[in-house]
Order: sequence, then structure tokens, then C-alpha cells
Amino acid sequence: MHPQDETRWRESLRNAAPYLGLGMQLALSVLLFFFIGWWCDGEFGTDPYGMLIGLAVGIAGGMTKFIRTVTSPEFRRDETERDEHH
Repeated sequence: MHPQDETRWRESLRNAAPYLGLGMQLALSVLLFFFIGWWCDGEFGTDPYGMLIGLAVGIAGGMTKFIRTVTSPEFRRDETERDEHH
């Protein structure tokens, strides 16, 4: 790989890293609450309502966290600082 291409690749990954982390948090939130709902369905015989409620709570909570983080002044300041360094 050409050194200039490698530098661009690293810079792209560095800029994308915060968003990838947020994406992982969103996915884990959805999965965690889905499996909590699945467990509740097994324990209480509420199939499929526990999974559906867990999925809805995971999506709502994960998206709320994602949106709050992306729109926060600290996140934008960090993003601006990353842009200024390169």
C-alpha cells in the first residue's frame, strides 16, 4: 500500500472510530434487552411479548443514547479537534 494511501486510511479510521463505538453500543443495547425479554418469556410464559418489549426498549434506549451523544457539544468539540489536527 502506498504510504499516502495508508495515511488516509488511518485518518479515516480515526475519524470513524467514535461512530463505530456508538454503533456497537446501539447494537449491544438492542441485543441485551432482546435477550432479557427472551429470558422473561421463558420464565413467565409471555412469548413473544417479552422479546418484543425488550426489543422496543433496547431500540428506544440505544437510539436515545446515540442521538444525545452525537448532538452533545462535547462530541462536536472532539470532532472539531480531530479535524484541526489533520
